[in-house]
Amino acid sequence: MRRPALVAGVVTGVVTLVLSLVGAAWAVFTDTASVVAGPATGSTTAFTSGSLGVPGTPVVASQPSATGPLALSWTAASVTGGGTGATPSGYEVLRWSAATGGTSTIACTTTTALTCNTTAPTSGAAWFTVRARIGGAWVRESGRAAWTDTVGPSTTFTQPTNGLSLLAGALAANVATACGAGAVACGTASDSSTLVSAQYRLTRTGGQCWNGSAWVGSGNAACATGVYQAGTLQTSTPTTTSVWRVPGTATTAYSILASHTLAVRLTDAAGNRTDTSITFSTLL
Repeated sequence: MRRPALVAGVVTGVVTLVLSLVGAAWAVFTDTASVVAGPATGSTTAFTSGSLGVPGTPVVASQPSATGPLALSWTAASVTGGGTGATPSGYEVLRWSAATGGTSTIACTTTTALTCNTTAPTSGAAWFTVRARIGGAWVRESGRAAWTDTVGPSTTFTQPTNGLSLLAGALAANVATACGAGAVACGTASDSSTLVSAQYRLTRTGGQCWNGSAWVGSGNAACATGVYQAGTLQTSTPTTTSVWRVPGTATTAYSILASHTLAVRLTDAAGNRTDTSITFSTLL
């Protein structure tokens, strides 16, 4: 005879629990997570039932320099029916290894900003998506945006330098000090992608060109228009800075009165190529 009272007590408890949940303003968002949860952390506004939209596919701005960052921007994800002031609590940009599938890493994150900067990948290509979040449960992800490195390597000339005019012996000594034995010129190269090759073309008065060990005449294949010789690329940090060298003996290369032109060609993993040249002279 006591069972009805017990049932009535259970019903009363359930009703009380339901009313307390309603008072807590829990909500169901119709996003991909489709969960029941309270307002986002730090929110001062209770959410009602609504949906979290997909953020815009990120736009990758042109890289400003060979080693400059990538600037990404996107349009905000909409929150419909989420109560006054309902907005995503944060965004994260993912870098993907392939156009579909693949693996991802977090490139950068923001709270409310719709732009962020990240380092360029060393492979010369990547794909990016943006994820919008409300709290830890509601997540929507954009489509993938492709990026390809289109900026060639940059270079500086250590020795000789542009416009230099020195006695031949002094120039040879400067090169030996700065570049070490076995080089007639050297410099540094920088790029966001991996540097893959360094080539050179060194010519002097009279149409002669340097073949890596001696000066040869204009009829030699090494002197043909547009021909570059293989230099050396000593990579200290594969994706940022490398040292390039023009092979040879400095005292052999610089021994007479002459004007010289040195052109250096650098290529990165994305196939971008940069040609840079300087002029200098030796005196007697």
